[in-house]
Amino acid sequence: MKYYGVIEYIGTGYHGFQKQEGLPTVQQCLEQAIKKVTGEEVMVEASGRTDAGVHALGQVVSFALANEKQAYALMRSLNFFLPKDIQFLKLQKIDDAFHARFSAKRKTYMYVFYVSKTARPFLENRALQIPKEINIQAMQQACACLVGTKDWGAFVAQNSGKTDFVRTIYEAHIENLAENMYAFVVTGNGFLYNMVRILMGTLLQVGKGKLTVQDLENVIKQKKRTLAGETVPPYGLYLKNVVYESLDEKA
Repeated sequence: MKYYGVIEYIGTGYHGFQKQEGLPTVQQCLEQAIKKVTGEEVMVEASGRTDAGVHALGQVVSFALANEKQAYALMRSLNFFLPKDIQFLKLQKIDDAFHARFSAKRKTYMYVFYVSKTARPFLENRALQIPKEINIQAMQQACACLVGTKDWGAFVAQNSGKTDFVRTIYEAHIENLAENMYAFVVTGNGFLYNMVRILMGTLLQVGKGKLTVQDLENVIKQKKRTLAGETVPPYGLYLKNVVYESLDEKA
């Protein structure tokens, strides 16, 4: 029997989602909890691999069990054995053909930042501090040129190993979360390694007046990583939700 789950986690204490020998990861914690509860060794599939320090509000996972369990009771048991910074929000039975990664149609990420000369302790490892005023309106205008199917070669880590950089961004905007606190929210059919963090770093260049919207358009066209902004730290990045056509809902 296959199960589909939505999990939330704080990535600060983990070396990303994917299992790595000798390092704490989210996948390792999930598989260990499942074994404790069911006695079965499983491989947990995820909608995508988040990097070390990256968080998730709606990461989707799937796994198969040889012995069927009642979904809600299983979720409660798993949450008991999981660390408190990793928890299931939803768990249900799903068709065997479902795969958390390959069945996904679109994903939404958000990068959280705040403008303040003083660091805010409760946002430590949760959001990026911008110590000087920036032009949020200019960043919002720049988001418009990110929408569409494009080659994102300028916005991928150079060691990604990918050769196909074409992806579709459906929506991108700056959202005001609270006073002087914002999020760059972007939805696409897939994202390259470090793509959202590099996009965010480039938008900050626009906000600081170092790049114009036209400059950003030229960066996209020229496809050179050296022309784009820096890769901002991972701790402001959140996987917000994943959409599946078969489920007809946001996970």
